[in-house]
Amino acid sequence: MASGDAGERIRPTPPPPSTLTHLSFSSDGSCIVIAGPSAAQWICCDTFQLRGLYHEKNTTRTIVSAAGDMLAQNESTCAIVCYSTTNTRFFARRWNIVAMFPVWRTGGDVHAVRVHRDWTVVVYDRRLCVFGPGEIGAAPQIPGRDKNHGMLRAVDTVDNPHGICAVTSSATTEPGGSAPFAFACPGADLGELRVERWVAGEFVPLVIRAAHVSCINAVAMSPDGGLVATASVRGTIVRVFRAIDGRLIGELRRGTDRADVHCIVFSPDSKWLAVSSDKATVHVFRVADPDITSSTPESGVEQKHNAPEESGQAAPAAAATPPAESPPAPAKASKGSSLSFLKGYLPSYFSSEWSLAQFRLPEGVKYSVAFEGEKGKPYTIILIIGTNGSFYRCQFDPVNAGDMVQLKHRKFMNIK
Repeated sequence: MASGDAGERIRPTPPPPSTLTHLSFSSDGSCIVIAGPSAAQWICCDTFQLRGLYHEKNTTRTIVSAAGDMLAQNESTCAIVCYSTTNTRFFARRWNIVAMFPVWRTGGDVHAVRVHRDWTVVVYDRRLCVFGPGEIGAAPQIPGRDKNHGMLRAVDTVDNPHGICAVTSSATTEPGGSAPFAFACPGADLGELRVERWVAGEFVPLVIRAAHVSCINAVAMSPDGGLVATASVRGTIVRVFRAIDGRLIGELRRGTDRADVHCIVFSPDSKWLAVSSDKATVHVFRVADPDITSSTPESGVEQKHNAPEESGQAAPAAAATPPAESPPAPAKASKGSSLSFLKGYLPSYFSSEWSLAQFRLPEGVKYSVAFEGEKGKPYTIILIIGTNGSFYRCQFDPVNAGDMVQLKHRKFMNIK
C-alpha cells in the first residue's frame, strides 16, 4: 500500500493525478506532495523523480490531505487523511518506508494533517488533536519504533474550515537534530493565536490574544520553532511573533488591499519569509533578529496583544500592542518606510516593513512556496508550485529590492 525511497534508487514516477485533492511542499521544501482521490506522491523538487508513494486500495475512500517529509530511511514519516463515502467518517493513517501505523477513525470533518517525526496533528472544524507515542511526561520514541500512538493533546479553536495549522520541521535544523515539536493554530476566540511547545515531557501553551482583530487565515512556524508568523482574512499584513513568549518582533506589509493569503513560509535559517496570495504575487521579506535567548517565560503564560479594530476604534491599552490593519498607502518595492522612526505616531503602513523581492504569476491560481538552499549558504532561491500544475524556481537579491529572476519553469502535471 505504501512505498518510499530516500534517494537510494530511482523509482518510475507514475503520472500525477488528473483530479487534485491536495498540493503542497513537504515541510523541508525538498518534495512536492501531490494527492488525487486514490494516491499521494512525494516528488523530488530537483529531479522530479518519485520519492514516496501511497495507494489507497479501498475504493470507498478518497484522500483529502497528506503531509510528511521524505528523509533518510527509517525517518520518512508521513500521514494521509481519507474520507469514506460509505460511513461518512475520516481515517488518518501514518506510514514510513519500513512500517505502517494504525488507522485512526475520527468523528467530524478533518480539514488538514501535519507531521513532525512521530507526532501527528489532525485539524478538525473547531478542534485540533495531537497524536504521539508514549504518554505525557515521556519523551517521544524513535520514529517507526513505537506504533502505540495515542492522543496526547486536544485544543479548541474557532471555526477552521481551511485547516489552518503549522508545526516545526522534521528536517535537521540544529547540531543535535530536528527542532523540538511545536504547533501553532487559531485560538478559541476571534483573532487569537495559540502556540504549544513540547518541553521536558509536557506541553507549554502560549495564547496571544488579538494577534489580529479578524480571523487568522494563515500561519507558519520557523523550522527551529522560535518564530511564528500569521496573516488575517484581510491579508494586508503579516505579523511575526516569538514562540517562546509571544513578543511581536515585526509587521510585514504585503499590499494595499484585501487578499486571501495562501501560504506563509520561513527560510530554513529563519532570516526570510515568503508569502503568496490570490493577488498572484509572491513576496519575500527580511525577518528581524528575534533575540530568542533573551528571556524565558513561565509555563502556561498568556500574552495579550489587544490591537485596535480596523474601523479605527481604539482597543483598551495593553503592552506590546500590534498596530491595526488599517488601509495602507500604495505599495511599492522597498525595504521599509523612511519614516519608521515615527512608529507609534503615524498609521501602521508607514512603519511596516515592505517586501524586499517580488515575483508575479498568472492570476486565478493558488500557489504554495518553499525555500531552497544549502546549510551555511544564503537561502535566496524560491520554489513555487501552482494548482494549475506549474513549477517555478526563482532567485532574489538579498541586498537590493526588486523583482526576482526566474531560473526555471515547467509543468509537472496536467489538471482537468
